[in-house]
Amino acid sequence: MNQRKPSGKGPVPGSKSGTTPASKDEKGAPGWYISKFMKPEMREVTPKLVNHLVVSLRTMPLSWVRQFIDLRGMQVVANTLGTLTKRPNKSQQDLQMETDLVRCLKSLLNNMLMLVLNQYGIGEALGSSHCIESLSFTLLSSSMQARRLACEALTFLCYCDIPQGHALVLSAMDTLQDFHNDGSRFEPWLRSLGQMIDGRGRMGSMVGAGDDYRRMGNAAADNQLMDYALANILLVNAIVSLETVDSLDSRQSIRHQLNKAGVQQLLKKLNAFGYELLSRQIDRYQELADADSEDMYGDIIQSTSQDPYEIFETLLDNMDGKRSYNFFLDMLRHLSLIPEDEESQTKYFQVLNTIVTDVVLERKELNADASISVSNLASKFVDQDQLDQALIEAAEANEAAEEAQQRVAELELEVAAKADGLVGQLKSKNEHLEEMLRISTHTVETLQRQLNDVQHEYQQNLEAMNNQMVRFYEVLKQKNASTSQRPSLRIRKSKDGDIKTWNVSSNDSSQD
Repeated sequence: MNQRKPSGKGPVPGSKSGTTPASKDEKGAPGWYISKFMKPEMREVTPKLVNHLVVSLRTMPLSWVRQFIDLRGMQVVANTLGTLTKRPNKSQQDLQMETDLVRCLKSLLNNMLMLVLNQYGIGEALGSSHCIESLSFTLLSSSMQARRLACEALTFLCYCDIPQGHALVLSAMDTLQDFHNDGSRFEPWLRSLGQMIDGRGRMGSMVGAGDDYRRMGNAAADNQLMDYALANILLVNAIVSLETVDSLDSRQSIRHQLNKAGVQQLLKKLNAFGYELLSRQIDRYQELADADSEDMYGDIIQSTSQDPYEIFETLLDNMDGKRSYNFFLDMLRHLSLIPEDEESQTKYFQVLNTIVTDVVLERKELNADASISVSNLASKFVDQDQLDQALIEAAEANEAAEEAQQRVAELELEVAAKADGLVGQLKSKNEHLEEMLRISTHTVETLQRQLNDVQHEYQQNLEAMNNQMVRFYEVLKQKNASTSQRPSLRIRKSKDGDIKTWNVSSNDSSQD
């Protein structure tokens, strides 16, 4: 790399040329940050370290930033971001670092516009496309804030060093498509955007919200979603803008790829938000699309789009005396071999329409040996009637689901509104009953113990009385036995003569 004069006030301290770091071990120096990031398995990369780098890139002089860039700091940050974006399960710390790393790249891009853009171009400044590819992968991050920052950085790159910056962004989108094995260049990005939009709660609340929307968990979640959607539409407009793409054919080709990825459906959903800035950008996209369509098809579509005979005559006049006429004639002959039954005919023309659209709007230069497998394409189509029926059933199911969600939301609001009324009373009554139950249980246990004690005491008393009676009986028996041997026992009659009693003298010795 050639020697570069540092920007800012004077050279970097400790550097002879302004490009060599003062000390790799000096804390806070560009080399110190880079050495931390380059440790194996990111073992020294922490949220605190990344946050400090964000602050340094914003507050340090341009000479410090220039030294960080010359030490390939941007590539190091991009590599770290690329590693994080491809982790299957991200922790909250990973998401925070991902957001801050995008902030770092955005600050570096802003500073590079002043440092090296005019001398070297953005391609050499970035060193490789890996930085932009890491940003494109961040479009699928679980963090909405990281997604928004990535959109803003990619939008900046589209307008930076035209057309090279724009080409690098499209190349990064191709890499993202290849990684996810999708059918369209912009499909992974726009699908992720659609999922985030569909995850929005009803009327911007958390009712019916998706996991990504709930993850924000604050009252400003809807505002963040609006800012995120606006950043995405700005990127869409930057990709097909007149300022970034001069060729009408190229703009139409890119717009066709966006349509294949579902951009029109997303624009309808976003327009329903009623956000003025968002609506302006959507109108801008539609106006440019209409203007390009008029410029490209104005002579045919505007006047004869409803009359196939006039279109056919226009094509014949255009090919008159040219070699392309023979190929057109062969194509018509082959079209005449299409089966006449409606189902097969519909599928054939669906396939042919897709092929012609892709060739005309996307493939400007075809290889001589290019071939298309109609059987593979036909396998991807379904009968249009079945598709329409499925769409109708899906719409009915969605309507029923929305009604159910609305009912659930109303019930939740009703329950919440009665928290201090009937629900609160029932809750208080339930707590009171539980307390009474605890007291009753304790009382029953106490009485049971007392009953057991009384029964035990009664049993002991009963046994004692039984023993006393046995002893008394034995004493009485012995007493009777001893008195029956004495002659003083006699029978005495009462005065009335009707009662007989035994009179046993208890004091015989005293009578003697």
